[in-house]
Amino acid sequence: DCALRRRGFVKVWGLLVQSALALAVSTLLVALLWKWVLVRRFVRRRRDSRWSGYAFRCELVAGALRAADDGVLRFFDGSPVLCWWYRLLGARIGARALVGRAGALSDAPDLC
Repeated sequence: DCALRRRGFVKVWGLLVQSALALAVSTLLVALLWKWVLVRRFVRRRRDSRWSGYAFRCELVAGALRAADDGVLRFFDGSPVLCWWYRLLGARIGARALVGRAGALSDAPDLC
């Protein structure tokens, strides 16, 4: 009887871990896809109104990137995973650079 209860606990625990991993991966994928579909490459010379469609899309993508940063990427602070992430967003980072995430989105507005 006790073994059956343990097996049920292990199944539930496994489902929770799988759900957490699926949520983390989907958060990263949504942020990455929104960045490249809605904003594309950052253009510095662009002069748009604060209420333009481009500004709205930038704010939407910035929110998704903040969610990915706070929810998933905080566990990879100082690891090569952050370099790969920022390269996927379009940043140019050296080959043996180590990146921390302290203030990452506020220090890199061109990744919006």
